[in-house]
Parts: sequence; structure tokens; C-alpha cells
Amino acid sequence: MLQPQPQPLALYPLRYSGDCALLALTPAGDLLVEEWVAGEWLAQHHLAADGRWLASVDEQRDGAAFHVLPLPAGALRPAPPPPLRALELAAVRYQGLREAERLTDWVQPLTLAEKLPLIAALRLPVTPMHLAGLAESRVLSAAALDDADRWWVCRRVRLALLLPQPRPGPDGLPCDYETRPLWLAHEYDARRDVAPPLHEALSLAGVPLLRPLECLRHGDRLYLAEGGQPDTGQLSRISVWHLPPR
Repeated sequence: MLQPQPQPLALYPLRYSGDCALLALTPAGDLLVEEWVAGEWLAQHHLAADGRWLASVDEQRDGAAFHVLPLPAGALRPAPPPPLRALELAAVRYQGLREAERLTDWVQPLTLAEKLPLIAALRLPVTPMHLAGLAESRVLSAAALDDADRWWVCRRVRLALLLPQPRPGPDGLPCDYETRPLWLAHEYDARRDVAPPLHEALSLAGVPLLRPLECLRHGDRLYLAEGGQPDTGQLSRISVWHLPPR
């Protein structure tokens, strides 16, 4: 059995709406975080355990005076994700022609019981037959739990959606399928290859997630770096969760 879902403790908005990462958790419980802005410059912030901003550096603002924030001695840093191969699926093209590219040979199919709540949760304007399956799955970050075979993971997947009629893609070439990215955060039992359904991993304890990109666990605390939404201006954020005891 997977353990009960974490409960929300705190939410710290950042400054921009791009990608973000957890640099370190200090012995005092402070967080050092990083943001990448439009793929052009970065900013780093030092947040106290209660969310107060203690320091911030920004390449765009500081120019030649920019310097990275030092990491205190004994700081806990996220580890590279382990090879959780059951959660990895090689990517197909973002869009293309399904027959020519043998799409059905490459995607991971989903059952009707998996498709229906996922379509409802995402409000996809498609029927179950037009959701071909998973076109990609990649573990972005993983935080070990007390049991060596249990992890909290941040994961990006892509859904393959069949188009009713061929149309020009962004590159001007015809396509009759496209893919949609999703960012998930969930517990994973590697020994039994058990993970929650995709639609359940879009939120934690009823709180919708943005783009979970990195996770860090310390004791009964789980820290998530959630990327923002440039299209809507939604800022990146750090969320802090309490891990219930087993």
C-alpha cells in the first residue's frame, strides 16, 4: 500500500514564471532555490524556514555584480534520480503522422478506467479512443523514503492525442497526432512497481500542482519545486508538505 498523501504546510511564491529548482536545505531549515527565466538568465533566493526572504540575487538586475549564493556547510541537496526504469518511456515526436511513425507501436496504452478520469480531470475535448496512451515518461527528480524501495518522484509524461483530421503542425508539416505534457508528483513503490493513477498525481491532498520539477525530503517534510506557467503568468513556487507516518 502507498502511504497516505502528504498534507500541505506552506506555499512560497517565487519571482518568475519559468522553471525552478531546489538548491539546498540548510541545517537551520532555510531553503536555497533557483529560477531560470525565459532560458536567458537565472535568479537565486535564500528563504527562511518561515518563508521570509533573506537574500536574492538576479542576473538581470545585478548584471556584472551577480554572484551565486553560497551553500552553508552541512546543507542537504537533492540527489540525482535513480534509474527507475519502469517509469521511463522513450519519447516519440511531439506531433506527426501516426501511421508513418507507427505510433501505436511506441506509445504505452492506457485502459478505459485510466482514460476516463484523466480526460475529466484535464477537461480534454477528446473521446477515450482519441487518447492513444503515453508518448513519454521521464523521472525528473526522486526523494528516497525510509524504505529503500519507496520514493517520492517528480515526473513528466506526454499524452498522445489523435486528431480527427490531419492539420499543419508548428513546423508546417502535416500531423494527425499531437502530444500534451503533464507534470506529476507521487509516491512510487519500485519493488512492486506501484504508482497512483495519472489523474491522482496531478494534485496532492486536493491541492492542484503546477509543474513539479524537483523534490527533496528531510524527515517528515517533503519540499517540491513547482515551475510556473509563462502563458498565464503563474509564478513558480516552493511547496512544503508533511509526510504522514506509516
